Amino acid sequence: MKQTLFTVLALLGAAHAHSASSLDTSTNRLSMASVTVGDASYLDVSATISAYTLLGVGNGTPGADTFNPSNNLLTMGSVVVQGATYTNVRVQLDAFTLLAAAPIRQKRLSLGRSHSCFLKSDRTVACWGQNTHGQLGDNTTVPKPIPNTVPVFGNVAALSATGGLHNCAVKTDGTVACWGFNDAGQLGDNTMVSKPLPTTVTGVNKVTALAAGLGHTCAVKTDGTVACWGSNVSGQLGDNTVVNKPVPTTVPGLSNVASIAAGDRHTCAVKTDGTVACWGLNRYGQLGDNTVVDKPFPTVVPGLGNVAAITAGVYHTCAVKADGTVACWGWNFAGQLGDNTTVDKSVPTTVAGLSGAVAVEAGVGHTCAVKTDGTVACWGYNFQGQLGDNTVVNKLIPTTVPGLDNVTALSTGGYHSCAKKTDDAVVCWGLNDDGQIGDGTLVNKLVRTPVGF
Repeated sequence: MKQTLFTVLALLGAAHAHSASSLDTSTNRLSMASVTVGDASYLDVSATISAYTLLGVGNGTPGADTFNPSNNLLTMGSVVVQGATYTNVRVQLDAFTLLAAAPIRQKRLSLGRSHSCFLKSDRTVACWGQNTHGQLGDNTTVPKPIPNTVPVFGNVAALSATGGLHNCAVKTDGTVACWGFNDAGQLGDNTMVSKPLPTTVTGVNKVTALAAGLGHTCAVKTDGTVACWGSNVSGQLGDNTVVNKPVPTTVPGLSNVASIAAGDRHTCAVKTDGTVACWGLNRYGQLGDNTVVDKPFPTVVPGLGNVAAITAGVYHTCAVKADGTVACWGWNFAGQLGDNTTVDKSVPTTVAGLSGAVAVEAGVGHTCAVKTDGTVACWGYNFQGQLGDNTVVNKLIPTTVPGLDNVTALSTGGYHSCAKKTDDAVVCWGLNDDGQIGDGTLVNKLVRTPVGF
């Protein structure tokens, strides 16, 4: 079987192209740098192929590496077998054992201070709203009140969780591109010049998750380490300095990281064991270590475990636990911690009356959570209607967004919120002075409003 595959490929002819995939015919072990499976993307994939049917080998430019689980059809843009490279190979995997795969964490909605971006099903990106620094990625600085596709930018696997004036995205091959404001090097291209088009981040790959703060960006890699770049005035890059870095810099001593979140000037990471470490600004207790002392290096949040997901607002942090409860800490001027008070908390504090949460997102002064039933609850600051309950009254405890269900993704911006539904429709609500709601107007919306795709 092993020799048959190589023999047939050899008869069909080899190409002389760079390949990221390889087949070891002595063990039938297939190694792929990346592969797309439906909506998901994986890095560092390896599998043992026990039985297969070779369907064909093509010519021309290598396509994407994809796998269709409905019929076990694997398409490889190029693959090396015994030193020869073949392009656009189609194989039906009749029997195989998956050995390893690192998933890129899906993030399809990403809201900044006053703009919004959405990863479409065709793996392109559309953005709308404020564009003063090119954060819409359309090579202009003109605001757009309706979605505009980021030109010549595809094969996107995930967007960054963001809250500032720039965006970043992981591509299906694990590389990263950023665009928008770059005053502190947050685009990672070794300059401090803003970019109105996606620009490749220097020296970082194999990225599985991204988070963008006000002026900094952090990435989780397949080996569980973290690299950060950009503003570091409060130690938010975690390298035990307060010196800005215009290129990715490894966070020392941090490993086994699963996901990451970035606030204005602080960063938090969830480790594979469910614990959390935070670093950076701690003026309001947003690091959760029962102090208000800044930490330029990762500091464990004591007493917090079983964390499944995390988010960072401007000066507060929230975590979803495995049991569906949520804990928040930090700034609480408008009740964004959800504990029915407006008192800041420097340790994780349970959100009152909330259960069944699967995701949480934090804005400047408000927080929202998606529940297992597809509904959304929000709490905190509501002066612009960002809680979506048709009022402008702050809420100190979670309040259901009326009429909103079937939600699969959520993001919060500075003073607005957006949700994606199961049918890929996007709705937004809250502040709309720059068109960040995406409905073609500049009028604030107190209730969910369809985005004008």
